[in-house]
Amino acid sequence: KIFSEGGYRLLGSYDRARPYENTIQNHDVRPKEEVLNDIRRYVTRFLTKEDHEMLHKVTGYPTAELLADLENENPKILMKVLTNDRWIYSDANKKGLHLLRCLLAERIADARRREKGLHLHPDYETFMRDGVLMKDFSKLTNEDVTELLMMAS
Repeated sequence: KIFSEGGYRLLGSYDRARPYENTIQNHDVRPKEEVLNDIRRYVTRFLTKEDHEMLHKVTGYPTAELLADLENENPKILMKVLTNDRWIYSDANKKGLHLLRCLLAERIADARRREKGLHLHPDYETFMRDGVLMKDFSKLTNEDVTELLMMAS
């Protein structure tokens, strides 16, 4: 089935008897302002000036306008912003919500690598530049493989 979501055409695959469901239960919903504050805090902490400029250039909307629009979002959908769901069905996608989530995920993963010292791995620069590593695992020790996987994940 093809969806039109946020001005984008998507090819969706799901169980037709159970279309996209919101997995946040009513008893799990946090206060909206608390979730919004978490999102703002992550944006402030992890996104760079260049990220904000790129978001604006690609979407035509500044990040501040996207964040302001999130104040009108359904609390259950809002809670999904900081989850690992691949796609959130929201009108805010028109202003870059999906792109914002992808950037945040990448920046947070980068920060975790640095906090754990994984940026010191000898293959780190190549992995960050190319996004892929070609390794002959038969020539690596188990410890080498573990360190490589930790750095890349």
